[in-house]
Amino acid sequence: SLHDPLIRKLMTRQDLTRAESADLMADLMSTDSEGWRFLAFSVASQTKGETAEELLGMYDGMYRLTGPYDIALPARIMDVSSTGGSGVRKINVSTLTALITGDQEVAVVKHSFFRVTSVTGSADALQAVGLPAPAATLPMIERALKEVGVAFYSPIFVSPELANLVRFGLALAEKKVGVSTPFHLIAPLFTPLKLTHRMFGINHPGQFDLIVEVFRGLGYEGALAVRGLDGLDEVSIAAPTRIKGFRGAEEIDFVLEPEEVGLK
Repeated sequence: SLHDPLIRKLMTRQDLTRAESADLMADLMSTDSEGWRFLAFSVASQTKGETAEELLGMYDGMYRLTGPYDIALPARIMDVSSTGGSGVRKINVSTLTALITGDQEVAVVKHSFFRVTSVTGSADALQAVGLPAPAATLPMIERALKEVGVAFYSPIFVSPELANLVRFGLALAEKKVGVSTPFHLIAPLFTPLKLTHRMFGINHPGQFDLIVEVFRGLGYEGALAVRGLDGLDEVSIAAPTRIKGFRGAEEIDFVLEPEEVGLK
């Protein structure tokens, strides 16, 4: 099996190429139903530190198994989500952002899952008001995007090919393993839908360049990574927020003060 030499390569602090990372991810997802190799990969990758090429390869490996979703999509479509893990008790900001932002001109299709690192996840909030996310089917997603420009879903519910990865994630949560893994980044990043734009909250200042490079590698027309300087993985209303990304060839990197948008 090809994953053993690649995991050993990570253990010796050597970077994987995008193709190697894709092969490893596809292999793990296809064969590792018990999660031991996922764990070995996670420890080795976290110890070395993930590169953008490795995260892009993980994305490619997942996409290799799920394939694209066969639904009609608007010309401009984005996701609004975050890594979570800021440790702050707050409402689910990205869910409200999606509801306010999405329309037929720029649709929003948002990752929706139950809480893992926060008080409430997007799926918890939607379920409380009677919406079926994240268990939305592809026809439901397509209809919602067409009629209102907003849809909530989770790839792990739509794509059975992700079952081994889901089992590993649930095992980590059940055992309360408080260690970051590359899957904490790739899980909210991955989608089989072809997005044109992205806005993504991060919980660590060292992730800005990494995430923006990944977004470039995924071919987005425009993307932003945001983090409040008070530690929020959102645009903060109580502190300055760093915003970094791109619009086409234009690089974006600035700090937004709450006062600039009328907040005191």
